[in-house]
Amino acid sequence: MVTAKIERDSNSCCDDRQSCRCLPRLAQSEFEASTYIEGDELYSAMLASIESATREISLETFIFASDQVGKAFREALERAAKRGLQVRMLLRAVGS
Repeated sequence: MVTAKIERDSNSCCDDRQSCRCLPRLAQSEFEASTYIEGDELYSAMLASIESATREISLETFIFASDQVGKAFREALERAAKRGLQVRMLLRAVGS
């Protein structure tokens, strides 16, 4: 795993607010970005993030199988919803 700390940089926002509406929200505070090589390590980190979320969860994926990994994600998202979090999932029908 490679982790980089990304800090707010007012010069990095684009001028066209229509095409980058998400940037002001993301740039409001520091956050970490990680690159994973192995799926198991990624899934563990994603599940931990779901469990520690305090307000909302947005997940976009094109693979969501009814296997052990899919079941773990489904159960984690259900627990988050029961904790009162807003849970959104975009499941694309066609992958890349």
